[in-house]
Amino acid sequence: MVRRVLLAAVVAGAVAGIALTALQSAAVAPLLFAAESYEGKAGDPGLIPHRHGDLTTHSHAFGGRAHEHDGHALVSGSEGAAPAAHGAEDRPRAAGDGHGGSARHTREHEHKHEHGHSGAWAPGDGIGRTFRTAASNVATAIGFALLLVAVFAWRGGATWRQGLLWGAAGFFVFFVNPAIGLRPEIPGAFAAGLLDRQLWWLLTVACSAAGVGLLLLAPRAAAKAGGAGLLAVPHLAGAPHPEVSGGLAPDRLADSFVVAAAATNAAFWIVLGVVAAVTFGRLSRT
Repeated sequence: MVRRVLLAAVVAGAVAGIALTALQSAAVAPLLFAAESYEGKAGDPGLIPHRHGDLTTHSHAFGGRAHEHDGHALVSGSEGAAPAAHGAEDRPRAAGDGHGGSARHTREHEHKHEHGHSGAWAPGDGIGRTFRTAASNVATAIGFALLLVAVFAWRGGATWRQGLLWGAAGFFVFFVNPAIGLRPEIPGAFAAGLLDRQLWWLLTVACSAAGVGLLLLAPRAAAKAGGAGLLAVPHLAGAPHPEVSGGLAPDRLADSFVVAAAATNAAFWIVLGVVAAVTFGRLSRT
């Protein structure tokens, strides 16, 4: 059983992670590059090095005032992962790559890129950068797939329709509900403190996972009602927001980024859920 669970998670994670990378390259990356061009024109960039992630997070100091922002990355995310500055801190983004955790913001998978405007080393925008993003997306997707396949194994299997349902549940838990309070943030967006956003994202994902679990699995109506109430708890507490809204990039670019992040995350979770269910089902019959 353990072998089937692991193999199904690896297969589903690889397929969904590669699909996410392709979608991000087509729909998300151009928006990020466009937003970064506005950052490069702002302030005195030669004095303050900063670092940013392709799909999940970005942090820098501008005009003497430090701030960070992130997007759902998968996933992250990415677009699907939690709000974070980058690197090991980017977990898991979804408001704010994907936040992905995503973080898990997400979520958000994650590709990191560190540089200074004064000419310090930075990875190129070619195949190397895409490969690192794909590797991060696949690794993150395998982790999410393990959660889904564990549920399928516990329930004795799953059809592709059930996989679609659980994929949609994952999309809601790790992207939609966090994004209601903290939408995916494009590079240059003003944001509240990093720790505050991370803690709120974690609270939201925990409440969302528990709430969705009760709604889908609890046999009693009272338990389901409690699950619905859990979904609202983070929003009643209130998401952290900066004193000044907006950012360096135009609003239309930021809005396009939100749409692209949502679409790519939705596709990712649909593919992940369906492939995980189908793969686990076939392995269980062998």
